[in-house]
Amino acid sequence: MSITAELWQANLIALVSAFLAIKVLRPIAIYFNLVDIPTGRKQHVGHIPLIGGLSIYVGVLVAILSVYPLHDKLFYLLASASLILVAGLVDDLRQLGVWVRILIQTIACVIMVKGAGVYVESLGDLFGMGEIHLGQWGIPLTIIAVIGLINAVNMSDGIDGLNGSLALVAIIGVFVFESLSGNYRLFDFLLVMAAALVPYLLTNLSIISDRKIFLGD
Repeated sequence: MSITAELWQANLIALVSAFLAIKVLRPIAIYFNLVDIPTGRKQHVGHIPLIGGLSIYVGVLVAILSVYPLHDKLFYLLASASLILVAGLVDDLRQLGVWVRILIQTIACVIMVKGAGVYVESLGDLFGMGEIHLGQWGIPLTIIAVIGLINAVNMSDGIDGLNGSLALVAIIGVFVFESLSGNYRLFDFLLVMAAALVPYLLTNLSIISDRKIFLGD
């Protein structure tokens, strides 16, 4: 499958938008104290802005809204992502309780499943005995899996570059499996998300700037 001019445009927009978001959001984050302060278990130097997730979100959102039509499924996916983003932002500023975060994550997952119709319908031929169809059991399984993934990604953010690298590896893995199966439904959005991740990863690793940023919740 060739990469169309539309996809090149979307990737470029995601890359530039995420990079500009870092530049714009940095002083705003410092002003509102949206920063990570060193403690006994945090060994970084100085107050680091928690704007990595915001910059990635901006990159993806601007690219999608600029290039692709906002159909119902995409609307609900963006709505669920926006809810997770807002919850993480509030948590970075005010420290939400664990159960409050899980409740919000559950609501976001329900929006994704019910609104966009995205959930695990089958486990494939997992045991070599034929395809395992989950039916309606796929809905609670998906919600539990996504909540687990959200928190696993959040908890893995402890070393510079780790989270961004894991995300890129995951995206590339899904892209490869999609390509091998001849299923290109996620092709555009996977590459757009990867493009939006690059400015954060390069800044977090101090490759393009000595003013580091962190991902945030």
